[in-house]
Amino acid sequence: MLRTLSRVEQEVATTDGSASYLMRVLPYRTVTDVIDGVVVTFLDITERKRNEEALARLAAIVADSADAIIGLKPDGLVSSWNAGAERIYGFTAEEAIGRPFSMTMPPENERELRQILDRLRRSRPVGAFETERITKDGRRIHVSYTSTPVRDSAGALLAAAVIERDITRRRQAEQRQNMLLDELDHRVKNVLATVLSIASRTRKGTDSVEDYYRALEGRLRALASTHDLLANNLWAGADLRQILLAELEPYGGADKEAIRISGREVFLSSRAAVLFGMIFHELATNAAKYGALSAGGGTVQVRWRTEGDKAAESFVLEWEERGGPAAGAADKRGFGIKFIERSVAHELQGSAELRFGPGGINVAIRAPMSELIGERGAAAH
Repeated sequence: MLRTLSRVEQEVATTDGSASYLMRVLPYRTVTDVIDGVVVTFLDITERKRNEEALARLAAIVADSADAIIGLKPDGLVSSWNAGAERIYGFTAEEAIGRPFSMTMPPENERELRQILDRLRRSRPVGAFETERITKDGRRIHVSYTSTPVRDSAGALLAAAVIERDITRRRQAEQRQNMLLDELDHRVKNVLATVLSIASRTRKGTDSVEDYYRALEGRLRALASTHDLLANNLWAGADLRQILLAELEPYGGADKEAIRISGREVFLSSRAAVLFGMIFHELATNAAKYGALSAGGGTVQVRWRTEGDKAAESFVLEWEERGGPAAGAADKRGFGIKFIERSVAHELQGSAELRFGPGGINVAIRAPMSELIGERGAAAH
């Protein structure tokens, strides 16, 4: 072996791994070129190994990061492009490297790259801020952006390290939240206006404080009941049958033989739902006090249908009372009757026909279907 021995290098470490060395084995020869022994030297490479391991860990972090980690040259050309950048922007590393980073910027932000590079040249790292970017397929996304300069020993800018995180979903969630808050503000104002109107009109139609309290409480409970249904559906609307059953619940609802309900599912818009909640409350309360539900033997039948073609379809709802006391003409112009007539005409662009028969009140409501249905109802229809 000694006859063929040449220079050998091998990395070795201490048993506890605290230090690393480069072991070199060199043969020395006699004047007749015979190997007479070896010279073994050890070079301490502990710091170099630690640096290499640190760089390897950093490279793995960059490669596996979900964020876009991008290297830029001083002129703004892409020099490195990790897997996170590929995922966010859709460009492969081969497609991105060598191209200007402005390829990801909307036309109105074309000066952004120049401004970033100018700040980096002046030794000013670009702190986190939010901006828009464009993906390979043309989608606009929102990103959170930071950038740090990389300099040589003389302080000259060698490159820029850019980190971008896709925050599109967060921004969309914030926009939805702001929209919901605006919608809530709008609805609260509408509810307060409705309550004030109910309170004012109820006062005009009652003769005592006690009657006023009872009537006002009932109408506010009806309003709250419909709002509960709307809240359960995230204010998209409510089912007509559910609204009706909620108002008939104190009188036995659909389980009582005196009440009969028929009609296919109709999902009302939130505006129409509130309106029908109040209409059903007025009719149910009137029937319980003066009509078919005020004494045994009376019946209330509620049915609805649609008429006409889909282009101009109409909704028809009929409330028919039988077997109750005769409805008096004096009741004709009370708050409930006026509310039904006016609200259907003004809010639904329809009509409400009321007749007072020997067995109670009969009501026929007609309105364009387009004024009633909510999103789910439109889809089902």
